[in-house]
Amino acid sequence: MILGCKPLAQHANPIGASSQNMGIANVTALLFLALVGGCARTVRPVEHLPSATPKASDAPIAATTLMAHVAALTSLEMRGRAAGSEGERLAREYVTSKLRMIDASPFGQWAHPFPIRSGGESANVVGIIRGREDRIIVLGAHLDHLGERNGELFLGAEDNASGVAVVLEVARVLAERRSELKRSVVVAFFGGEEIGLLGSKAFVAHPPIPRERIDTMVNVDMIGRPLVDQSALALPKAALGIRDAWTVGLVGTKDRPELRALVDAACAAEKVEAVAGEDLPETIASVVEHFTKNRGDNASFEAAGIPAVFFSSGESDDYHQPTDTLEKLSGAIMTRRARAIVRVMLALSQR
Repeated sequence: MILGCKPLAQHANPIGASSQNMGIANVTALLFLALVGGCARTVRPVEHLPSATPKASDAPIAATTLMAHVAALTSLEMRGRAAGSEGERLAREYVTSKLRMIDASPFGQWAHPFPIRSGGESANVVGIIRGREDRIIVLGAHLDHLGERNGELFLGAEDNASGVAVVLEVARVLAERRSELKRSVVVAFFGGEEIGLLGSKAFVAHPPIPRERIDTMVNVDMIGRPLVDQSALALPKAALGIRDAWTVGLVGTKDRPELRALVDAACAAEKVEAVAGEDLPETIASVVEHFTKNRGDNASFEAAGIPAVFFSSGESDDYHQPTDTLEKLSGAIMTRRARAIVRVMLALSQR
């Protein structure tokens, strides 16, 4: 979607949401037609944003490293990382090994299990990068995808190996700069998202730290492709002047002007523009708000009274398809967005 919101993460049947997703795609198309009709604000070309250029040392994130994470998470061995599967367990082992390497700390144990509807078990992987205070910012991404169905593998490169890769690298940079952290950062990789946001619901129901210490949550889900990467929307986006490679979808800043200003400043420093529902005309924004509600792990935190922001590319032509594979992602896009998210996390920690 134009806002970068993941369509209907709260589906009981991961692939069975296709009819709903088709409806969402149609709404997306209508929104773009309305925008092209001139009823929305003009999206600022990215070259007109503040031109602060960060030093490489500010966020030494490499596209090759991001893509290597995605390659590992979409390997045939992980079989699409279905909730409760051996592949999901292997993915948990992978991210746990990376958290250990950056000297993050577990909460007693790295994996925090919870039951799933099939009678099996999934788990969240949770670590902390300690700052100077006991207040918390949560940085999260869901680890699971759809697995194998009818003989086809759904590897989930964009959804959500891309988000996991970005969170791993953002966490690594924050760990290297932990002396700058005022609030601590909890890094969470959620299981069971595709079958009803189960991991994030389990996290807020039984958090490893007192829930009242959590100030904000940042969710990263589907972050490695141009904004709303659907061929049918190429012309409307061009008409709007949206340079989607350097635009990212944003959810969670409506009626939170200080938070929006923080995000805009962080993104502008990396020459990324965030597009959110509040940037649209009221009639369109209300439709978008309806379709973006409860569709990502950020929703579990919002339901618990914790402000959350959500960064995403939005739905692509390969959403929940076997064709969601590594070669469809852009390392350059992921890198620039990851650096912007580093800035968001530092600002949230220090404000």
